[in-house]
Amino acid sequence: MTIDLTANEPVIATPTSSNSQLRSHLTSFGLELEREAVGTGGSATVHKCIVKVPDGRLPAAGTPVAVKQYKRELFTHEGQLRRVQQEADLGAALNSPNIVKTFGLLPSANDPEFLVMEWIDGPTLEGWNKSIEAEDVSWDRLRAIALGLVNGLQHLHAKGVYHRDLKPENVMLRADETPVIMDVGVAELTVESAETLHTNVGQFLGSMRYASPQYLMGEKFGAPDDIYGLGTILFELFTGKRMFDGLERKTALPVLIAQEGQRVESLRDSVPAPLKVLLQACIHRDRARRPQVNDLKVAMEDPAGSRFITTELERQTAEERAFPVLKTLDNGMSFYADLGGSDSYLGMEFTVVRRGEPITVPSLSRRIVPEQWVGAATLKHIFQNVGHFVLMGKRWEEGRGGLASLAGIVGSGGHWVEYEQLATSVKAGDWVLKERR
Repeated sequence: MTIDLTANEPVIATPTSSNSQLRSHLTSFGLELEREAVGTGGSATVHKCIVKVPDGRLPAAGTPVAVKQYKRELFTHEGQLRRVQQEADLGAALNSPNIVKTFGLLPSANDPEFLVMEWIDGPTLEGWNKSIEAEDVSWDRLRAIALGLVNGLQHLHAKGVYHRDLKPENVMLRADETPVIMDVGVAELTVESAETLHTNVGQFLGSMRYASPQYLMGEKFGAPDDIYGLGTILFELFTGKRMFDGLERKTALPVLIAQEGQRVESLRDSVPAPLKVLLQACIHRDRARRPQVNDLKVAMEDPAGSRFITTELERQTAEERAFPVLKTLDNGMSFYADLGGSDSYLGMEFTVVRRGEPITVPSLSRRIVPEQWVGAATLKHIFQNVGHFVLMGKRWEEGRGGLASLAGIVGSGGHWVEYEQLATSVKAGDWVLKERR
């Protein structure tokens, strides 16, 4: 549930037959209704209230609060009462300036109807992004927002909680542009529990653009999937564009997310260039390639000195010119490689190489990672971005003299060598160069 408040002046609700009961009910808890239904979602409506008579749960008198009113039909579903109580308990246990503060549920003789939360009088990050599209926003401003989000996520994970629905709509900015992560109601405890919080189908579809490939495929949610969600927020913050911008067909989104992913083409002028590497890693299809929270902090404080960015730059550069070998078959004579959505076709021939240990090259005055030739391979089959390759079996050795038996040429200055004689085989981690032989 997010509340997008763009009006500068509060609108005082006028009592009517439709809201008089709500107003009276809130008054009994020491709250005065100021704005009714400032935000509405599938399970609740949010009102703005003013604390008049504080108690042990509420903040000081005069403090504005957001009151989340759950829809009565919500409690007809099994387990929803426990989940609402868990939302309140979870929110109250969190204590970070970058996570919305929860004061607790108002007491009720029946099902709890109202959850009192901190009021944030500011725009969503989605709205803020749109408002500064044409501005030359400084890196200091962008970095402060990004680091605030990282700190909020770190606090969640330290408490054993995954958010599961990080996106620009679920972040609000205070007057000083401090970011606040909202909608803890869709979070999930990392412990196994039959009563853990879950989003419904409508909420998930609304967030599909920002969901990790693993989440879309139904895999168990983990910390790297929240990093992916944070990456989608940083993508919009650092590029000024939306993930998969221009694509509105939700049926096509899962295919793009799972098989191709989003490329980071350019950044805002003020964003340091090395952060393009960090951003691409955050939304990488492979969970293992995504940074951890501390990697994000170091990279944004010192992009040039980030070890994560240095290492990831090497890997991304290699991927630009080659496909990684995923698994070998037939004692290394055939293998699978990730084609990454390239336009390769069956029958194409490729060179396979293996990266070695870094060596110093005097002529370049620096260290490089050399590559060893492994063999030549033919692409035989493609299924869901995975190519099946087979080593071609022979290679031509130049400058040896003798008979080229297969070509029938005498004195050609070379001959064919069987791979079996060289004990050549492919290993997982080798690379298939994209340049066609």
